[in-house]
Amino acid sequence: MSADELVRPEIGGAVATLTLNRPEARNALPKRGWMLLHDQLERLGADATVRAVVLTGEGTAFCSGDDIKECAELMEREGLFAVREITLAIQRVTRDIVALPKPVIAAVNGWALGAGFELALACDFVYAAESARFGFPETSIGLTITGGVSRLLTQTISLPQAKELAFTARRITAQEALALGLVNRVVPDSELLAAVRATADEIAANSPTAIALQKAGLNAAAESTLESALEHETATVCTALASEDGREGMRAFVEKRPAVWPGA
Repeated sequence: MSADELVRPEIGGAVATLTLNRPEARNALPKRGWMLLHDQLERLGADATVRAVVLTGEGTAFCSGDDIKECAELMEREGLFAVREITLAIQRVTRDIVALPKPVIAAVNGWALGAGFELALACDFVYAAESARFGFPETSIGLTITGGVSRLLTQTISLPQAKELAFTARRITAQEALALGLVNRVVPDSELLAAVRATADEIAANSPTAIALQKAGLNAAAESTLESALEHETATVCTALASEDGREGMRAFVEKRPAVWPGA
């Protein structure tokens, strides 16, 4: 598969669908994938014929995060700076989605883990298939959350609930995510894309100017310190990556063994 096929665009009427297309890795995206997602969102933002965007994944996953194997290799070969660039690429996608003057709907069709869960939360709202599973596994491999989600998550659920998800690295079901308010609807797997497309078409039928203004207004009212969250997350994820826990967590992931935490 060429790098350009990592994010597959399709436009039908006024609705664009971006499909993360690395099913053999549960759509875990390398740095190049995040850069391509940024490029596609930028292109769709400039396309006046597109009034809503659907983001989904190929196969049995929405997105299982960033490519930890790539991170580990870059860390060994080029050091912390190279891995920091991946964090910034992920965060740029968060900014893209928030700033896009069109609604972005996440159609979560399976695993949404780590940066994949963060990607879904960056979208304007989420529909989930019954088989969808969500979680932040970062602490289980010695890392921390990023993508602005320390702010976005606590806009939706309570601080103690957010801490429980982040600290435990627990996976939750689509129904549990619905109960927490992290997703808007849960539908049978076979009906997910049709349900999302119906809502996207409903949105696309409305005034694009009004939608853009409404999105900007709602975001401004709800979010006051996203930039400070992004800056803090960059610092914490770099600290985590530079730590012995971060190094051991990535080594254990690549070697497919339980992590042995230094000092535990």
